[in-house]
Amino acid sequence: MEYTDGICRDRLFELPVNIFNVFSCSMCYKYLFHTRNKLTPQTEKPWMLVPTENGRTHYSDNFSVLADVKDAKYRDVICNSLNRDDCTRWTDCCQAAIRCCQKQLGIPLSNVTSGVFCPRTWDGYSCFDDVLPSTRVQLSCPSYIEHGSTSAYAYKDCSENGTWWVNPVTGSEWTNYTTCVPKQAAEVTVTWDVAVYLDRLQNERTNTVMHRNSAGCKLLYILTRYVSTANFFWMFCEGLYLHRLIVHAFSPPTTLIPYYVFGWVGAWIPSLIYSIVRATKQEYNSSCWVHNIGTYEWLLYTPNLLCIGANVLFLANILNILCSKLQVHPNEPKNYRKALKATFVLVPLFGLQQFLVIYRPPPGTTLSFTYEILQKGATVALIFCFFNGEVYAYMRNCIGSHINIGTSSKHHNRDNSMSSATQVTSYAYVARRNTKCKDNSGKSYMPLTTSSTTKELTSPTHGHVTFSV
Repeated sequence: MEYTDGICRDRLFELPVNIFNVFSCSMCYKYLFHTRNKLTPQTEKPWMLVPTENGRTHYSDNFSVLADVKDAKYRDVICNSLNRDDCTRWTDCCQAAIRCCQKQLGIPLSNVTSGVFCPRTWDGYSCFDDVLPSTRVQLSCPSYIEHGSTSAYAYKDCSENGTWWVNPVTGSEWTNYTTCVPKQAAEVTVTWDVAVYLDRLQNERTNTVMHRNSAGCKLLYILTRYVSTANFFWMFCEGLYLHRLIVHAFSPPTTLIPYYVFGWVGAWIPSLIYSIVRATKQEYNSSCWVHNIGTYEWLLYTPNLLCIGANVLFLANILNILCSKLQVHPNEPKNYRKALKATFVLVPLFGLQQFLVIYRPPPGTTLSFTYEILQKGATVALIFCFFNGEVYAYMRNCIGSHINIGTSSKHHNRDNSMSSATQVTSYAYVARRNTKCKDNSGKSYMPLTTSSTTKELTSPTHGHVTFSV
């Protein structure tokens, strides 16, 4: 196979540069948005995008647009069918395809010494160079793969006969991108992972739960969003309750029912409004509702941020009260240390660390790991559990009680032999303490009338002599 100055290879065809650029861009749209696309490549001219069945209500019958990302007019028309994030993903994929074509034209064949090799190609997502037979090539996962991690790797196999491995189901060259979506990156419950997320990785697209878009799948997704919102509502309840205890110390709340109602029921209000929007708008009612719907996401973000903002005000007022109390004894640094410790404890209790994770770094970046740690509650666990002195004291008591139980069982007989003596000694101490009197000077003394009692208590008992303390 010889490459000319104007030919680039896609996994399906070898095309002239100008056709390759628009064809690969059209395929990027198809691959990236196959479950909710309003446009699709035309059969006769696949570099042209035409309305799908779902998109016919938005376009005229004869509508078509050239998938040319370099032309602002065509690019804007296509991006109007996408939200802002999806438009960025699509343009990134198109630009990567164009760069791949330029790379194919710029690398000579002399790099391959054998006459048999898998040819350089653009597979729809990534660019692969010429590869020797029986080789597996790994590339970093592109950023425009949905839910993908750029720290993971996709791979493509070159067979022994110098051809790229072909998927027997589709009959075309295939690259494994399932490794780009790590299971650990899922932000939902275990049920969601098993029912939807893992199902998407193990089955063909048309056979997945997400593609069928069932009511149960949507309900499960909205439950995950509700749980996340309820977490913020309960942080507000904690802040409000503690603030009230400090501000109105002598009038504590008589019931906690309003807090329970707000925490569990209140979180349903934005969740239900969000569900109605997704169910009534056709462009958002797909793929189990997992895709971002742009500005409508603020239906859930806004109450969450309001809860955190209210807790900031609660914390500021609590600190103001503490500082006013500290002014009574300004020369005692111990009090300031206590106030600093109290502030340190209240920050995660009120959920204020969430301000650090409002912006989510791209998956696979250095900051993404820190984001996951803060988001998953590690800060709260460290402060309230692992660094908590009360937890350490309780654990010491539990461990000590088990040790004492074991020790007491070993010395059971010895304890029995000494029990009577111990009881008498204890009684002698109590008796002596109870018979103390005071003279006019306020000094304590032992009356002489108690000497007989003391004498009796010093007599032998079961071979043991006890003395009052």
